[in-house]
Amino acid sequence: YAGDLAVGIMKIIEHFRQNPGWTTHPEIYHFCNTGVCSWYDFSRAIMEISGSTCEILPLSTEEYPLPAPRPAFSIMDTKKFRQQFWPGIPYWRTSLQCCYDKHQLRNN
Repeated sequence: YAGDLAVGIMKIIEHFRQNPGWTTHPEIYHFCNTGVCSWYDFSRAIMEISGSTCEILPLSTEEYPLPAPRPAFSIMDTKKFRQQFWPGIPYWRTSLQCCYDKHQLRNN
């Protein structure tokens, strides 16, 4: 969720303000909401939150043609980011609900 990413970036900036000599070399930090979901899980959650009655069918990786092979299970490891900047990154479904609610407010 972009709103959570913005908060995460602000936490990095604040960390550097409080610790100006914290690092002398660039590092890579991964960020995403906590929890694990497939595209199917994500689609189902959107359907449930929105009240949609559309049918969503699961599709295996083998059934979906991709130009490059993909692992059967891959998740982003945010441990370093959580340890250094924000241990309380919100759960993906909570943030999805927040995103949906904000969208509804703007469109009503």
